[in-house]
Amino acid sequence: MKLRPFLPVLLLAVVFALALDGCSQASIHDSTAGLDPGQDTPASTGVDVVGEGDPLVIGSPEATTTEIILTNQTDQTIVGVQIRDVDAPAYGAQLFGPDDRWTDDQRLILHLDLGSLGVARDGEAGGTDASQGREGAAIAFNPQYDLRLTMADGSLCELHALNLEGLVDARVRVEDDIVYLVYREGDTEASTLEAERARL
Repeated sequence: MKLRPFLPVLLLAVVFALALDGCSQASIHDSTAGLDPGQDTPASTGVDVVGEGDPLVIGSPEATTTEIILTNQTDQTIVGVQIRDVDAPAYGAQLFGPDDRWTDDQRLILHLDLGSLGVARDGEAGGTDASQGREGAAIAFNPQYDLRLTMADGSLCELHALNLEGLVDARVRVEDDIVYLVYREGDTEASTLEAERARL
């Protein structure tokens, strides 16, 4: 028969095809390694998650500092933040450095010593005492602050009478040229929009 000379070539082709199929299966296995059971393909990395990514961090965690986390949802870049106690006559120093940029959808993590902003706490110099009564104690335990934001275009915006203690899921937004804060209060979403509007 004349097929005999082609038999080695045919066998070699079959072996080669099987080897390629094995490599292909190995590639599929490697590309799905680490996926949850039932997940066919790797999760997309092109979807932006609001408030995720690299945050802008100001300060460092210390025993005396409070962590405040805000997300910029103003559709603008913010280049400066200043804070004052509501009773203070002027804002404190600029918290941002000259190259700091708080871009839209980016988180800002502030580590601040709120006691240095003019609000005295129990046991500290200037703290509450019996002569101050209940009102003084309320101020010490529920301090309020104003924030002034410097936008990239140089305009200044203010957020008023905020309780910054435990503020870790707050978003700065703009509506009708009014800057306001949206935050969680228990299981409810709260907003300072109407309070800011009433100040106009």
